[in-house]
Amino acid sequence: MQFVLVLIGALCVISASATQRQFVALGAGVGHAIWKNGSIPYWVDVTKSENQVKVSETLAKAAAHVHARTCVHFYEVAEPTNTAFVTVKDTKEGSCSAGYSYSYSGGVLTGAGILNYDGCGHQYLTVVHEMMHILGIGHEQKRIDSYDRLQLNASNVEPAFVGQYTPTFEYAHGEYDWFSLMHYRNTYFGNGNGITFNAARTTFDVKCGQMSDGDIATVNFVSQECWKEPMVPRCRVSAPSG
Repeated sequence: MQFVLVLIGALCVISASATQRQFVALGAGVGHAIWKNGSIPYWVDVTKSENQVKVSETLAKAAAHVHARTCVHFYEVAEPTNTAFVTVKDTKEGSCSAGYSYSYSGGVLTGAGILNYDGCGHQYLTVVHEMMHILGIGHEQKRIDSYDRLQLNASNVEPAFVGQYTPTFEYAHGEYDWFSLMHYRNTYFGNGNGITFNAARTTFDVKCGQMSDGDIATVNFVSQECWKEPMVPRCRVSAPSG
């Protein structure tokens, strides 16, 4: 059996079943992960020569931020490897997004990742966000339990991005996290008509300019092969009734 999927930008959240985690979370909790032991090589293949040094510096800073807080280690390689790796490119103009493709055949999971860097603005926390996408982690505001926390102002959102505010994920790790690097702010992809959503709270900026405790717990959860502490099971969340 073979299963191939390419996900860009907002990636699927992890399902509760081990089998689906295997597909959606790059092998979380299974023996044949794409990147075993949380080690993820990336190759910088940018076309704009003036960006090369700055791109590598920003990626290294993002990787260090993740590694200092989790068991996951992104590291740069000088050329493509024989094993699975992430390619960093700047050919998709204005795009800051990430995803991966993979296949599952004969009990073996293989794949590769892509990080489109051109629109990332050399902002290392933005790159951390994209690295979390590569790990299979989706946007926080797409959790199904955001229905009772956010009121979408769809008329203030660029039409192509309304789906990024539409709750779809039934499973989540931990409590709803306003401070997550994976949570959109209420100005993202707005069309200039006002804030994109109203919320029960008025502030939800990235806390202290770093991964939140929820981000750290989620990254370690999806990287169970390298994280040795007991895992807290993912819990199903639900939209309010009525």
